[in-house]
Amino acid sequence: MRLAARAAVAASALVLVGLTSAPANAAGHESYLAHSYPADGSNCDNGAVVDFQSYGEIFDVNDTCGDGHSAVGVINVASSFYYYWNHDGHGTTRVVDLEFNEGQPLAIQACLGDWKGTATGGMLWSTCGPVNANVTA
Repeated sequence: MRLAARAAVAASALVLVGLTSAPANAAGHESYLAHSYPADGSNCDNGAVVDFQSYGEIFDVNDTCGDGHSAVGVINVASSFYYYWNHDGHGTTRVVDLEFNEGQPLAIQACLGDWKGTATGGMLWSTCGPVNANVTA
């Protein structure tokens, strides 16, 4: 009986090791982040966070601060810049479903802005955080 119990415990341990040793992201399913700097006078660590998920080419633009500014996600693909505004306020996320060739290199960046009717009108350039240039679709 003890031998059977030990065998069951050993088998359970092997199953658990097998389950916990898998990578957090399967190959080709990476998630890349970038954050903005806070706006002047803000008590937040940052005002926007963007997340590009390679599987499905999903780009999330998160407004993380109630500072009165919009969150702006920027993508640079082959020297072309695309701006995705989240106007919906603090605690919201704009989800953008994109299409890129598999393996396409990109760069992402998070900024804040006050919409003025054009893609870059009203951008608060001083809030644009570090560029994450190690992104692959």
